[in-house]
Amino acid sequence: TLLFAMVVESPSIMTTSMMTTVESVWTQAVSSVQDMGLSVATAVNVESPVTWALVGVVGIYVIRKIIQKSFNMIDTICNRTYIYNICWEDPAVDHQILKIQKNDVIFRICSAGDIVLDYAIEGPSKIVICDMNQHQLWLFELKIRMLRDPNLTYDEWWSIWGSSDVNVAMKVWRRMRHTMSSGGRKWWDGRIERVFRKGFATSGSTGFAAQYVIPWLMYVVGFNIKEWAETGFAHAYVSQNYHVIQRSAWWFRRLFPSILAPFAGVPPN
Repeated sequence: TLLFAMVVESPSIMTTSMMTTVESVWTQAVSSVQDMGLSVATAVNVESPVTWALVGVVGIYVIRKIIQKSFNMIDTICNRTYIYNICWEDPAVDHQILKIQKNDVIFRICSAGDIVLDYAIEGPSKIVICDMNQHQLWLFELKIRMLRDPNLTYDEWWSIWGSSDVNVAMKVWRRMRHTMSSGGRKWWDGRIERVFRKGFATSGSTGFAAQYVIPWLMYVVGFNIKEWAETGFAHAYVSQNYHVIQRSAWWFRRLFPSILAPFAGVPPN
């Protein structure tokens, strides 16, 4: 390293003999590294889940470092799309505590808007919503405007949000598109067909995590999601594999703060 630094910083002080020595050392070093890399590559079992798990961990670590140095992940997501496609909390608990009355005015975060709709069933005077992510508000606006379409049927509603039927979504969209705000209409015009064609449940950053990150984590800890699905997502299967769930929890606690948190809209700190 010292010889290399001397060449870079002060090439004029290097004699022919010294240059020859540097070239010889450099050649030997490169050759050694190549040989070591070849031996390591030959010894790696590419079919082993452990190998892919290690590759995944190293890859995520590298990506995390690049992201930390380059940009704020949450801001980047919020500038492009919504985080939550659905609300993950159970509003039944809220109802027990809030005891919503007809003359109440409620102020809350919008998120995907599902809990706002649940509150609205109780008929409060007004619900005021806010969100740091404009795309969450446009998602909620889409749900509200579709609900207010006088020709909407329950089957259409379920086909759109439950089954992600792109044909039904586009039919209803063309019918009520004119009721959207200019910003919401412009944003959904460019992506509504793609979102429902790919699957609404996997849209947004939480959908991305559910589609790619969580299955990878389950694979690493040995939980077979396909096998679980074949049982109809039976609770008995989870009970039988509880040790795997505990193992995944260990990983989740370590991966969530720095890697998964931005996809769930949670600041790493």
